[in-house]
Formats: sequence, C-alpha cells, structure tokens
Amino acid sequence: MVGATYALVLYCGHQIVTGINYMILCEQRLSDMDQTKHLVKMITHVFMGECKIVFVEQMI
Repeated sequence: MVGATYALVLYCGHQIVTGINYMILCEQRLSDMDQTKHLVKMITHVFMGECKIVFVEQMI
C-alpha cells in the first residue's frame, strides 16, 4: 500500500520453495491524517538476495 509503513510484530515461520517465503505479522501505519493502524499478515519472498512483498492481508 502506498504511503504505509510496517513494523514487525511476530515472525510466524517460513517455507522453502524456489527461494524462501516468510510469514510475519506487522503493524501497518497508514499515512492518513489519523495515522490509522492495523495488524496485517504479510508474506514476503526472498530469492537470490531480492526480497518482495507478495501478500498483505488485514487481520484487525
């Protein structure tokens, strides 16, 4: 999400595929007037030193 920042809350685990997928819970802070916060589940993929966010889902 453009303008959002993420802070790690909990490392949940990883899966080895072509690279490594990590699942983490993060605090998402939006860049709106209220600095809205959400707890989100994030999946990242790391392959050959490159990290990409592939999935973000709002939990709370």
